[in-house]
Amino acid sequence: MCDVRLHLTKNESVNLKLEGVYPNGKLVWSQNISSEAVRVINPQVSLGPTNVERSITIVIALDKELADSYFGKPVFDSYLNKLAGRVFTITATIDGMGEPVTGTFSVKKLGYWNLFKETLLYLFILGIGVVFAFGPTWGHPLGAGIFSFGLVVYLAKMASELQWILRYGGSPDFVFFVLLLPLVVLTAFLIVKNPSGRTIGLLLWFGFLMASKNLDNGCIMAFIFSITLWTLVEAHLFSIGFYEVSRGTLFEMGTLFSCFRMQSL
Repeated sequence: MCDVRLHLTKNESVNLKLEGVYPNGKLVWSQNISSEAVRVINPQVSLGPTNVERSITIVIALDKELADSYFGKPVFDSYLNKLAGRVFTITATIDGMGEPVTGTFSVKKLGYWNLFKETLLYLFILGIGVVFAFGPTWGHPLGAGIFSFGLVVYLAKMASELQWILRYGGSPDFVFFVLLLPLVVLTAFLIVKNPSGRTIGLLLWFGFLMASKNLDNGCIMAFIFSITLWTLVEAHLFSIGFYEVSRGTLFEMGTLFSCFRMQSL
């Protein structure tokens, strides 16, 4: 909570109105932008000879909505944990005052255990999918379905971390490297095991990286579904008779075509 205290020094009456709130130069609140994360109490005040002091209260909630407003909305989850450890300079522009008002606050850093707990959740989701897919007691349709769900969620979280690095200029952190390792191992294993699928796999991963940097969230999800299907095909969890690889490849290309078509509309 930030209190902007206003004190009248001249024998006159003035009306002051808060115009905008800028943490580190990023507009998160104005008269035309409403947000649950930023709430302003008494955005407009009047000062005069009999009322020389008033205050405008700015309440900032460190939640997912604020993170989306400040950093941008990722394809999955939010960048709430990226707020930790940052120092924010709050600038408030007030109609009726020549100079903006500034103040500073810092957000407490997250410990490694807090970061690791979040990462464990996604590792657990992926691990459960692998167990169901390759465990001897489960049939392929059920196992492939659970594995697909786990892999889609895992890839979506990974895409959010890639967006953070490639699109928003953030630094890779502990979460990124822990999430990256299983994907590298799984992809390398499938490429070595099935060299015939190497080219399409590498192209999909390259497209996934480029989409995370340049394209919208819908196109990123198209690449996520295509990589998931490629993984199912190469792991022999997706079967359409003799033509399983070629039909899978056509489906992957169809998904990507839909992505670029939506992008061009």
